[in-house]
Amino acid sequence: MVRYPAGRTASYPELLELAKEAAPKGRDFVVVAESFSGPVAMEWGAQCPANLKALVLCCTFASNPLPWPLRWLRLGLGSWWFRRSLPKWVIRTLLVGQAEDSLVEDVRNSVEKVTAEVLSNRVRLALETDVRFMLERIDLPVLCLRAEQDRILGRHCDAELRRLLAQASHQTLPGPHLLLQRRPTLAAAQVNAFLDSLGS
Repeated sequence: MVRYPAGRTASYPELLELAKEAAPKGRDFVVVAESFSGPVAMEWGAQCPANLKALVLCCTFASNPLPWPLRWLRLGLGSWWFRRSLPKWVIRTLLVGQAEDSLVEDVRNSVEKVTAEVLSNRVRLALETDVRFMLERIDLPVLCLRAEQDRILGRHCDAELRRLLAQASHQTLPGPHLLLQRRPTLAAAQVNAFLDSLGS
């Protein structure tokens, strides 16, 4: 597991270097990337490292995930937006659906460990990223998982990945944006079936 720094801002290239440092040395591995981490995995895959054997992209995006009418919002993203604790209803509405209180608290605690400046920077990075030109260089098996009840990413994000990663396996599963946390058993079954299909 790659842990991004919670107390300092970092660019996508810097986060990719952190991911590379955490990769197993001299052994084959698969990268599973969710949401914000998707562009990191896509750039990594485009570099075709010898031991990286497949990508699993979950509820993620290759370019600004906001629909066109809302893209102006990135211009007003100050850190003050992120200085208050997330209400439970926001976490449920946008991230985990009607999950148990324990998962809601886990998500809120995880978010609160990250400074407002870092959260603001990550959202800005997500809204400014564009790795679409890299996708044609990915010569690896790819599994793309989409959450049917995702309220963070619109259908245009999935449509874009289906168009640019036409060779990938694309699956839509019932669940909210944080699919791996909310539907871990179902998501794991899809990932295991995908890995079994690779024959290694």
